[in-house]
Amino acid sequence: MAERLTHSDMAFAMKKMLYSKELWVKTHGAGKAPRPSHEVEEQRSLCDALRQAVSDYSAAASRDRSAA
Repeated sequence: MAERLTHSDMAFAMKKMLYSKELWVKTHGAGKAPRPSHEVEEQRSLCDALRQAVSDYSAAASRDRSAA
């Protein structure tokens, strides 16, 4: 098993995932042939969860830096 990621590394990974989801919503959520609304809403919901994860991991990384 790989070593656990640091809080900072997790925040960075979550930010990348969030960017990808937001780009998907922007690209597929509107336009000539948008994806079905339930798919777009599911991706928006995942964006909300990822935003919370980024916030939580960023705060934990900040605490780690303060404790060091």
